[in-house]
Amino acid sequence: LDWCECQNLLSCPNATISSAGSTNLGDCTSTKNEVLHSISLLPPRNLTTQLPSTEEGTVDESITLQLDPFDAAILTVDQSMMPNNFTYGEHYQMAIYDGCKPCPLRYQCDKAIDEGSVQPAACHYPSTEKQLDILNECLKQHRRKVCLSVDGSHEDVETCESFEEDARDNNDVTSSDAFVLFSEPDMEKCLSRPYFCADTSWNFLSFRRLCQDTHDGGNTSPVYDCSDVQRWQTYSQWRNKICCSQVPELRGINSCHPHQVCGDDTIIERVIREKLIGVFELEYGYIPPIEQREGQLIMNASLQEEMDHENPLDLFNEYSNTGKVTPHNRYKPESSQTWMTTPGCCKCLRHPMPAFFETDSHVSGFPDDKHQPIQLAITALARVELTIVVELLHGAYYSDFSHYFGAMDKTMLRIHSPSRFAEDNAQATWVAVIEQSNFEKLNIDLPLNLPTDVTASRFLVDRPSNISIGDHRIVFENDAVHDHRRFNTLSYPTSDPIESVREEDEWWPHDFLALPYIPFFSNCDGYDSHISISRLLEEHPDCQGVGYDDTLPTKEYAVNGKLPVGDTCLGVMLRCTYEEQVREARKNLRWFEASPGSTLFHITKDAVTSNQFTPSTSEEEWGRTDALNNMRNHDLIPVSVDKEMGGCRHTIPRKVQLELKYFQVTKGEKRLVESRLYFDELCTTQQPEHFGGSTNILDMMQERGIYPCDVDINGDIKSHGYDLEIQYYALGWFALLNRFEFGGFVYFIFFTLVGLTICVMGGFVYGMNRLLTKLRHPPQFMGFSLIKLVSRPQIEGATLAFIPYTAAILVIHSLFSDSTITFNDVHRDWLRGGKVGEKEQIENAIGRLGSAFIVLGFYSVYKAIQKLIPAAQGRRVDAGSDAKGDTGSLASKRAYFLWLGLSIEAILICLLEFSYSDVFRNNIYRFKVLFQLCQMLLDIVTSHIMGDRLLAAPLLVSIQMAELLVTIGARNFVEFTMSFLVEVSLIIVQRLFLYPLIKIVFTLWPRWKILASDALGGKNMTRQEKQEREIRWKKANEDIELRSEGIEPLLDSLSIYSVEKTAGILLPYICLLLMLLYTETEMAMSYNIKQHELLYYGFFFFF
Repeated sequence: LDWCECQNLLSCPNATISSAGSTNLGDCTSTKNEVLHSISLLPPRNLTTQLPSTEEGTVDESITLQLDPFDAAILTVDQSMMPNNFTYGEHYQMAIYDGCKPCPLRYQCDKAIDEGSVQPAACHYPSTEKQLDILNECLKQHRRKVCLSVDGSHEDVETCESFEEDARDNNDVTSSDAFVLFSEPDMEKCLSRPYFCADTSWNFLSFRRLCQDTHDGGNTSPVYDCSDVQRWQTYSQWRNKICCSQVPELRGINSCHPHQVCGDDTIIERVIREKLIGVFELEYGYIPPIEQREGQLIMNASLQEEMDHENPLDLFNEYSNTGKVTPHNRYKPESSQTWMTTPGCCKCLRHPMPAFFETDSHVSGFPDDKHQPIQLAITALARVELTIVVELLHGAYYSDFSHYFGAMDKTMLRIHSPSRFAEDNAQATWVAVIEQSNFEKLNIDLPLNLPTDVTASRFLVDRPSNISIGDHRIVFENDAVHDHRRFNTLSYPTSDPIESVREEDEWWPHDFLALPYIPFFSNCDGYDSHISISRLLEEHPDCQGVGYDDTLPTKEYAVNGKLPVGDTCLGVMLRCTYEEQVREARKNLRWFEASPGSTLFHITKDAVTSNQFTPSTSEEEWGRTDALNNMRNHDLIPVSVDKEMGGCRHTIPRKVQLELKYFQVTKGEKRLVESRLYFDELCTTQQPEHFGGSTNILDMMQERGIYPCDVDINGDIKSHGYDLEIQYYALGWFALLNRFEFGGFVYFIFFTLVGLTICVMGGFVYGMNRLLTKLRHPPQFMGFSLIKLVSRPQIEGATLAFIPYTAAILVIHSLFSDSTITFNDVHRDWLRGGKVGEKEQIENAIGRLGSAFIVLGFYSVYKAIQKLIPAAQGRRVDAGSDAKGDTGSLASKRAYFLWLGLSIEAILICLLEFSYSDVFRNNIYRFKVLFQLCQMLLDIVTSHIMGDRLLAAPLLVSIQMAELLVTIGARNFVEFTMSFLVEVSLIIVQRLFLYPLIKIVFTLWPRWKILASDALGGKNMTRQEKQEREIRWKKANEDIELRSEGIEPLLDSLSIYSVEKTAGILLPYICLLLMLLYTETEMAMSYNIKQHELLYYGFFFFF
């Protein structure tokens, strides 16, 4: 052999391959299907820890990382000093395994196609025989101690060891014959290791026991397996049955003795052994012993252990069950009960890593971008046990790999557990909730940071680009005082490929999903794609955390207490990057294009514990438990886009602000109160006009003050980044009162105080009038009698009206609120065809419900007109009267009343629409004064037009009720209360001054009219004209005297009081009605009032 050809005989290193004809070692590339060495990345490791072996078949026995739901493990790996040519993905890789250990070193898994997806099934290497050899090696290396007594029963090992030690100390040799202490291969430990590629089922295995019988005379039998005693008994019973069953082979032989026992004749035994033993072996799976055994256990440890046996697996007996009575029958494997099944190691798959690890970018001096500190943020969604290792993929780098990753100071680990949202440091946090119905309503794309496979995903892996946010222990480059390690804390972010993270509408595994991170915001420095809510608010370096003892909660009854002291995050900025293709034309909106007022997602009001988040039954999944589903009704806070600072299609905001306001209930408990999103610094994604952008869209955007985003010379957007600003702080007492965060008793006291204030105002006005009156004998106070006289009929009448009207509303609501109950497959117009979609069903239900209420309203008005304007008018109709004329007059009067009522309702609808505006909210006191004056004008005009105060009363009640109802359009509850007090003050002024003044003007107007005519042209009157003038003057004075001193002033005052009181009685009922029809009317939504808050307004009006 030519020595010069030796170099050509060299093959590629382990786990590599080269193309045919390659002559250079550099041509050998990794197969990426074989792990040569594996080292754990989990600290701590001490200096005495030995590196794992690189021998083939070595299993990973490194420590695991156990995380509970909501835990976040931040693992920082310093790779800045790695050899320059050591390339990620080609030479080594990081791997995370969930709940399993990977295959031993050098194993190569096959890949079988299963329903279009690649799923590892078995091994290409090693063979099954080799896997068994590796198991035998494990059994040789790992043994466990057992102690057996003379009769073969198990004894406690510690007791035996103690007894043996005492016997050794006392030189008592005979005592050792009472038991035998030895070791046997640890089968359970070895089977727990992933030595087998595919799932492997095992029958019950028991290490054999050696026996040797001593006969009379001192002779000993050969050494045998103690299980032969049981096998002989089974054989003896079978032989007796055969001998007494008259089988042809034993015909002519007296084989059956009395008591159905086989004879001891050697001929019988020889016939059975020669001709029938195969039947026994087929039935029981083994050849029985030749003679009966006594089962005397050998009390010799070395013989029992047989440690030099080449295949320890052969020393184990197989049984059909754990009772060790019936041996396993290899001819009837179905008769044996599986003892355990070892899962195939090829099922233990490496968890998908972030996009940063799947791509390589050449950095100056390095073949990849991994020669820097790398941080992994692992967020647990369930209870997980993780193996985190770095794996060698190329055989040319054994030494570099072991030398670098075998060092003790390359990794740092910190585990975050939420602890500042609930008392007793309970592992609880706020969670975000996304709902399918909300996305369908808004026609908005799903977030790009959702778990791809919700069922299989048990944890999330992120690679933050700013590692200083994840671990505060990291030493900055400008501060190397505390540690010799210097980390470059900033690197560029890597966006996930859009096709790998975009989910379509069919993604939903359930109608809702709870997430421990903030949806939509992805690719943010310090967090990557999943911003953990608890990590952000508890541990961000720019947040100000307050210690438990220094926290000052807001007490419900401390009106003038100190401002709360709690955790705050004011102006915390995160630099994020849009992973969406912002210029792509999409059917749905993206989250940053959401219109003002849109609710993108929700956050739980109270902290959710890990037990509530994880399933308690087999029918539940994480984030979709019954406990979370029950919170959806009242315990969710909407995260809505601000009504003034929202988005629109073809734009992206350069600054997004997330505002979170909370209630510091106790020192350790926080309750979320309000959350809002603000989109600022919008720019349009349309290219400038000279790059071919749409002129119409650009002009429309320019009218809104939105201009194109900065572009490069090719017309592409220069930067896809945006700033996410976090505002997180506690609210004070009055702010919490406005948001109805206190208990009901607080509002009971508040309502009582407001009622007492109104009583004090009324008492003050009455007292001043009582003191300043000119009457010598002032009338006695009759307020309680008046209330009894007037209020009781009002309350009784309103209650009687509520009963049938409420019943009608409930029936209509139950019939038409859900279109699946009635008219499920009926379209709302004739032009539509095909199947009615779910969205159309909802629209149909709302439309039919509104139509039914309109019909109910017109019917109620019709019946009311009949009662208010009856046909007989309270008088008798003569037979000879003109019935046709009376009928025409009646119809005309009713039509006139209906027209006036509808006109007033139209005016009130305009008033309600105006009350939704910010102009009304910001100037509510001015408009209340204006509305009060307009109400007086409508009161006078309506009463004058109708000519009857009784007919005008229903219209005046509706006017008064609308005026009180728009008061809830105030910016908050405290302002609503103040505006209500202002309205009460205006009513007092109106009742004491304005109404009497107007009454005086209307009363004296005839006299003033006569005086004015006299002053203008009364000097040249004839005598007859003077007489007529005197008659008019006398009649006018008599009318004035009658109106001033008769019963009419009292009736007018009583009428005004009754109208206002009736409107006040009806308002609580209206609030309850608005609660029932919250989503259908959208009135309370327009006032930014939540459904349950209407109950407080109703109680307020009730008080």
